[in-house]
Amino acid sequence: MSKAVLISIRPKWCQLIALGEKTIEIRKTRPKLETPFKCYIYCTLSGSKEFFNETLKGDVVAWNKGEWAERKGTVIGEFTCNNILEIGRRGFNNNFDYCYESLNIFGNDDIESYITAVRKSCLSKNELNEYGKNSHFLYAWSISDLVIYEKASNKPLFRPPQSWCYAELEENDGRQN
Repeated sequence: MSKAVLISIRPKWCQLIALGEKTIEIRKTRPKLETPFKCYIYCTLSGSKEFFNETLKGDVVAWNKGEWAERKGTVIGEFTCNNILEIGRRGFNNNFDYCYESLNIFGNDDIESYITAVRKSCLSKNELNEYGKNSHFLYAWSISDLVIYEKASNKPLFRPPQSWCYAELEENDGRQN
């Protein structure tokens, strides 16, 4: 067996991940695992009401609104996290605003990776600063080799993680269909 991570993600963000628009997940912590490692995506119940009241974007992996409703509260897929970037507070207000600056304006090549990562997270400046307001660092988990399951996982989770938790991965227990 090897270690993997089960990560809880709200439906709004799961949809953007499934569409390939969100390729970075921002978290306050990171696992003590060497990259790359496998992450299983748990689509939370939290945030579902707002999500299903909004218009869904495009044809989401051929799922309609009803199919998304069936997937909330389940493991919907997996990805490989092949890099985690540590993003620290900076600047005049000691926040994460600099992650939204243009390199031409800010003139600092050492922040290019932070700007790129935050753009790929699909978070607005306000969302990022609100999320990270009590954190000195945020961690940008890369999402690669994404697999969205055709059917929701049938393994019940008795206590899904608040953010993420370690999970044991059997060598032959990869993808669920």
